[in-house]
Amino acid sequence: MPRTLFIVMVFLVAVNPAFAGAGKKLTNKELKQLTSNTFFIAGYETTTSVSFHVTFVPNGSREIYWNNGAMHDFVESKWWLKGDTICIKDPDMVKERCEEWRRNGDRFEYWHAGARMGYFYILPPR
Repeated sequence: MPRTLFIVMVFLVAVNPAFAGAGKKLTNKELKQLTSNTFFIAGYETTTSVSFHVTFVPNGSREIYWNNGAMHDFVESKWWLKGDTICIKDPDMVKERCEEWRRNGDRFEYWHAGARMGYFYILPPR
């Protein structure tokens, strides 16, 4: 590998940890701590090019507002912890979907069935 390319790659990893690969998977204990208070996330789903804002409430309710560039929608759904995953059930889903959450620098990634589905950032309290 040419030295210049190596230096550029090292710089990219130092500046943006997302270039380093998959982040550190959050444990059940870390997920419990994160979800012990109401929190807000803003993110991007890589499989559908949809951006979203989600409110997670400790009582297990979840409100999601998404925008795919042409449409806006609001959905109320449920969430719960199952081992080291967060499971989600929206009204239009046949069954729940459980995701791993991984921290990658200042962003979080959500993974399902071994594939990264997208990423999000935790927003300051409103």
